[in-house]
Amino acid sequence: EVEAFYRNTRGWVGFAQATYAYVHREGDSGQAVNAPEVSAGGGLSSPAFRGVHLSTEVVFLTGRRTREDTKTDPWLGWNTTLYMPRWRGLDATIGVKNMLALREQVPTQDDYDRTDAAGNPVSVPTLPGEGFEAYARVGYSY
Repeated sequence: EVEAFYRNTRGWVGFAQATYAYVHREGDSGQAVNAPEVSAGGGLSSPAFRGVHLSTEVVFLTGRRTREDTKTDPWLGWNTTLYMPRWRGLDATIGVKNMLALREQVPTQDDYDRTDAAGNPVSVPTLPGEGFEAYARVGYSY
């Protein structure tokens, strides 16, 4: 695992991280379910410009093994936030999560499995993760 963080006197902040994880369990195939081999990310946050901060980050996960011994696709996410402290007596945040709108495939446990109308078992090895999401938060500034 490697992490780096940078902040200068003008207010710029940058960060990056990368992790390689070898996860092994006894029995079965020996590979753990839902354990990405590599995860990485990085981001940048601006100093206040006319009272507004802009931040962005990118997140990456390699494919993960499911219960059915298949792998999910790798996933890339991108998030951006606009933060306005002390804006007209309020703290306001506007952001977008998963700007690329790529849905992560999330491996599931067996309690997500179902049966069809004929009573046959139906395996649900993955669920779609969060899609594109825009949000706003407003709070009192004190």
